[in-house]
Amino acid sequence: MPDLNPLFHAELAAAVASDDCLARLTVVCALTGLRTSHIKSMVKRGAFPRSIKLAPKVVRWRAGDVKRWLAEQVAAAA
Repeated sequence: MPDLNPLFHAELAAAVASDDCLARLTVVCALTGLRTSHIKSMVKRGAFPRSIKLAPKVVRWRAGDVKRWLAEQVAAAA
């Protein structure tokens, strides 16, 4: 896991439990197993859900979008 602090684990649990949760990049990395640079590259190519910009230096992903993308990848690989 990228971060071992309790807040990270609470955010990860919230993202797993709710599609409405807004997840930071470290949580998205933990959910997908992908590195930050790979996710950013995939977003630029349109191959990964876009983030939501909340402030100049604050972006989040909808947990539901990330989980749907992950399910699509699993289904495509089957």
